[in-house]
Amino acid sequence: MKLIRRSNPDRSEDNSGHNLPPDSETGGYFWKILIVDDEEDVRTLTRISLRDFTFASRYLEFIEAGSAQEAMDQLAKHNDIAVALVDVVMETDDAGLKLVDHIRYQLNNDMLRIVIRTGQPGMAPERYVIDHYDIDDYKDKTELTASRLYTTVRSALKAFRDLQTINTNRLGLECVLKATPAIYNLDHSRLSNFFNGMLTQVIGLCRLSPTTYMGSLEGVITTINNDEIKIRAYTDHFVDNPRFDEIHQQCVNSILYDQPISQFRDKAEVLPLKIADKPVGYIYVEPIEALSQIDRSLITIFARQCSQALE
Repeated sequence: MKLIRRSNPDRSEDNSGHNLPPDSETGGYFWKILIVDDEEDVRTLTRISLRDFTFASRYLEFIEAGSAQEAMDQLAKHNDIAVALVDVVMETDDAGLKLVDHIRYQLNNDMLRIVIRTGQPGMAPERYVIDHYDIDDYKDKTELTASRLYTTVRSALKAFRDLQTINTNRLGLECVLKATPAIYNLDHSRLSNFFNGMLTQVIGLCRLSPTTYMGSLEGVITTINNDEIKIRAYTDHFVDNPRFDEIHQQCVNSILYDQPISQFRDKAEVLPLKIADKPVGYIYVEPIEALSQIDRSLITIFARQCSQALE
């Protein structure tokens, strides 16, 4: 079983030679960074210092708050913030620390990476804050140069991404385990649950955007039986996407007639589903990041499991 990849990707660049923000390539996914500080100059300087920042082919989207209360309001609007840079002393001497508790214990958000930044370390000693609050890093503003800010944000984003991947795979495995015992009863709903679990795990390996565990990366599992097409699992709104018919036809032509693929998005992957070497379907995903060889091998195993479930 092989994976079919798009060849000759067309990358857009701006006049300076830098890649443009990956709206067309990744569906407009960005890492959301929450900047919480009562000093507007600090928020502005943070944006300027990180204006050209990219991680895993995604740019940053900045969300600002001038107080802990404003930050809570923004968190209510955005449930997919990856990193929060939080000042301690704002409307009160411990406003930032109360915000940390709100994120962890009121919102029950363990994924968001929190970096405390303070210009008054005496009000919130580093050791005390680290010991008593669930934060991921502590920085004195006087030492947080542009270079160190870059390193801090990159490390936080990497941790956030990896936690999201682990959580997505856990959710997918849960679906698979629940469905597997009943698959051989030929219950269509159980088979659908099995394929949804498989697709969720595949998406987890493909570096999911943090919006939801299924709906933020495009993917579909389709089967073909005597020219009858069945959609077994898909991400939210994928089949209603106007691109679906074009993608589907190219996938079918590729796995049935070995025709080359030329119009997929960069990094798109097609995994054929086969029974006795006969193509019976495919898995199609559009990763945000290019797949590593290890991830590609794991996804191939998932495709085989899907084929065995169909058989």
